Amino acid sequence: MEIASLVLLGTCVGTFGTMIGLGGGLILVPLFMFTMLAPNGTTFEVVQQVIGTSLFAVACNSVSGAYAYLRQKRIMFRAAIPFLRCFRYALGRIGLLYVLEIQLQARHGFG
Repeated sequence: MEIASLVLLGTCVGTFGTMIGLGGGLILVPLFMFTMLAPNGTTFEVVQQVIGTSLFAVACNSVSGAYAYLRQKRIMFRAAIPFLRCFRYALGRIGLLYVLEIQLQARHGFG
């Protein structure tokens, strides 16, 4: 696909996904798989690349939305910061367990 059609497609998917609150997982992944994954296309080689690209697009959209809300002063930091602290603690513990499991597997061999 040429660059103009990709930009148009990205704009349409972003607009539609933002309007209905759905994005990468429901719109981008199937679209990429049917049009850009082999044998239909040559952009992606494996499904993991499709999923990673979709996650990157969702992350960019999230950062853009958060920045827009920040500029409009619609973020209540008194409510957001304790919420983020809870998730930071929980996800930190999950990440620690995951790393410890990887180290244990590395000591005993994968498999």
